[in-house]
Amino acid sequence: MNLFFSTFFNWLLRASWQASVITAVILAVQWIFHKHLSARWRHALWFLVLARLALPCSLPSPASLFNYMRVDAATGEPVAKNFTPRLFAQSAAARPITGGANIPNIDTSAEMSDIHPSPKPTLNAPVIEKRGLRPASLLTVGALFWSAGLLFFTVRIFGRNLRFRHRLGTIREITEPETLALFANCKSRMGVTARIRLSETNVIKGPALHGFFRVWLLLPAGMIRQFSAAELSHIFLHELAHVKRRDMGVLWLMSFCETLHWFNPLLWFGFRRMAADREFACDEMVLACEGEGERRGYGETILKLLESCAVPARVPGLVGMLEDKAQIRRRILLIANFKQRPHRPIIAWVFAVTASLATLTDAQSERPDAAKPQPNISAVMPGAKMTNTIQDYEATISAYEKNRHQAAVAVFRLGESYRQLGKLAEANAQFQRILTEFPEETGLTGPSQQYLLGLPNPPPAYALSINDVIYPGGVAVDATGNVYVSDTRNNRIRKFTSRGDALAQWGGAGNDPGSFNYPQGLATDSSNNLYVADVHNQRIQKFLPDGTFVTQWGELGSEPGKFSSPYNVAVDKAGNVYVADSRNNRIQKFTGSGVFLKEIGTLGRSLGQLQEPQGVAVDASGNIYVGDGGNGRIQKFNADGAALAEWPCSNHDVAVDAQGHVYVVAFDCIKMFSSAGELLTQWGSKGAGKGQFDFAARVAVNPAGSRVFVTDAENNRVQVFDYPSTAR
Repeated sequence: MNLFFSTFFNWLLRASWQASVITAVILAVQWIFHKHLSARWRHALWFLVLARLALPCSLPSPASLFNYMRVDAATGEPVAKNFTPRLFAQSAAARPITGGANIPNIDTSAEMSDIHPSPKPTLNAPVIEKRGLRPASLLTVGALFWSAGLLFFTVRIFGRNLRFRHRLGTIREITEPETLALFANCKSRMGVTARIRLSETNVIKGPALHGFFRVWLLLPAGMIRQFSAAELSHIFLHELAHVKRRDMGVLWLMSFCETLHWFNPLLWFGFRRMAADREFACDEMVLACEGEGERRGYGETILKLLESCAVPARVPGLVGMLEDKAQIRRRILLIANFKQRPHRPIIAWVFAVTASLATLTDAQSERPDAAKPQPNISAVMPGAKMTNTIQDYEATISAYEKNRHQAAVAVFRLGESYRQLGKLAEANAQFQRILTEFPEETGLTGPSQQYLLGLPNPPPAYALSINDVIYPGGVAVDATGNVYVSDTRNNRIRKFTSRGDALAQWGGAGNDPGSFNYPQGLATDSSNNLYVADVHNQRIQKFLPDGTFVTQWGELGSEPGKFSSPYNVAVDKAGNVYVADSRNNRIQKFTGSGVFLKEIGTLGRSLGQLQEPQGVAVDASGNIYVGDGGNGRIQKFNADGAALAEWPCSNHDVAVDAQGHVYVVAFDCIKMFSSAGELLTQWGSKGAGKGQFDFAARVAVNPAGSRVFVTDAENNRVQVFDYPSTAR
């Protein structure tokens, strides 16, 4: 029984976390391509989640998404693709030693991990049993807990169905010839041949389909008299679209997966989004059948239903037309903007096969340890000889138990070796271990830690926080030291003194001059004019320091002077304005009044090409620094737009100070580079304390170069750091 539960729970947990990853990927794809995906494709993407949850096994593939994220089957711990090498490891085999102890062989080809060695073995040592829950006990507790939840949700689902069927009782089948003729006409237009009983009942307050093998279209009593023939046609077509798409069976499969994975809130959220996308897809089918000219009439029918009917109870096997009132506004917008899209079956099949290969296959197994290239331990720990003798093994461990400083130095040298090989991720992982695992042994605290990493600069000191902002998305500082913050979720601009005292605010939700829709990046010029990247209005707005509107430019498009998600803005010393036109994969340059001058970059991964840039900054010499987020790097261009250099760094924003130092937001960490890309210092970690961040979004430096401003979005604040120029 334990073997069965162990196998079953391994599959269940693996399917759950992998489906969670696919859910996150789908949400990201929908957000990125929201203007290019039809409603039917948006809904079709969710079948990848259902398939992942339903498949009992999957084949390994080099194309699998899960090659880049692994979970150890034994421990449940995530395993990074580029793991940290081990300094000591035990081989799988153990050889017997006189005295009854099993001592592992020392294998020089074993992969290297934590600097902390295993406790040295002691010959003839008594075996002490550790008390606590054994794996079998934990498995039993987990099985009981999961089973209790499964029982609860199963009883709830079937109880709701039985209660609904009992309340439904006797229903009146509609026999009016006009209504039946209209319904038959709608079935013919939608291409539905299945028998569907059209009925009235007092149990429900809105139209809904019910049943699996015997399908009923249930209408509230009196509805036929309240709605015109055209409106009834819209309702019939929508419900018939559910039948044609076989949404009843899909709904039962969703309920089954929800019940099995009741402990996973991300999947519940994903299924709710799937249900909303299902209604959008049916709306699209109705409009494809009725024609674009019926957009207004169809939208008015939904609004009339909303006023006179209620959302049906959430019962598996009951599919209504008003599933989620919270999505009505978005639904009406999609209906109003509906346009017939050309059918491209080849592209659809290529996309479907590619997505399936990436999400429905599994990670390939790692190569055997002997086949993996391993760092040379003697290169990073001179004198440490790994032999197969137990005496040498114990002596090596004993030496590191007595001298943790030597251990820290060994990890540092290993990181340096990785850095020289160009493996920056592995190098950074080793350096971070020094800061987190060995500060008490090395005595390295505060700024001294930076010197251990070989970084010539200490981090800046925390100064203050500017609060009273909701999800700040951008920050800028003018020549007088005043601070401007884009209060993104309130769609306004806030102005503060250098001490954080509020001075002014302006804006509001809208698309009129001076209003905003998701303001993000900010920049000031030498006259203290403020430029705002008004992202969802696809424009740049210019204001005087007191908030007086001056001008605006831009609209949605890909032509010069038009934008697709302009996330950031920068100004050079001549007053020219640079815009990170993110989804057009370029930087655009304008005069201070909005006259287009040039564009920099095209879509790609080569030097000079960009992929969804979100950060842009200009130094005193006119060099342009771009946060090439989609390619995970910083690129440097000259004033003419020619690419000069690049260096790897995950990023969300970039800024330059008067001395030419480049500051990069790496989400929960701020990094400062030289103009040539040499890392000078870094600070920050995830959290809510001073100097910690929860999604650092933007960075700015005051003109004097003595203060760094970072928007800490999820913590609803802007953190300010003092950085005296003498430290650099």
